Amino acid sequence: MDNQAEQLQQQEKEEVVEEQEEKQEEKQGDLLSKNQKRNQKKKEKKKKLKEQNQEIIQQVEEEIKAKLNLSEAEQTDLEIAWCIKQIKLGLTQKLTPEEIKISMSMIELLESNQVPLVKKRMAMKSSFGDYRKLMKQHK
Repeated sequence: MDNQAEQLQQQEKEEVVEEQEEKQEEKQGDLLSKNQKRNQKKKEKKKKLKEQNQEIIQQVEEEIKAKLNLSEAEQTDLEIAWCIKQIKLGLTQKLTPEEIKISMSMIELLESNQVPLVKKRMAMKSSFGDYRKLMKQHK
């Protein structure tokens, strides 16, 4: 709302400046016809409005990106939690003792705070392939 109020004030100031410029041009006896002057003013106004609209669009896009984008740490935590959930869902199926052992070790690895993030990502990729793509498909 503050931006809109500021923009309105700025537009009013610009209109005052334009009126002053018009008076100066009339005094100087400019050679342009009234239609040419009017067309110039219209072009200038359109240009200013276009610039203002672009600024507004950029501000809105930045706000949306800030709201939608999670931090890297939050995104990583979501990915790890998703992989753990998928492994636990897999444990509900009928598995061999070796598969159960592998799944349990994967869960321990992903839940551990001492394991480096790189190793966790490698484990998730080896188990699920492109786990980010799978996450998007399951949403």
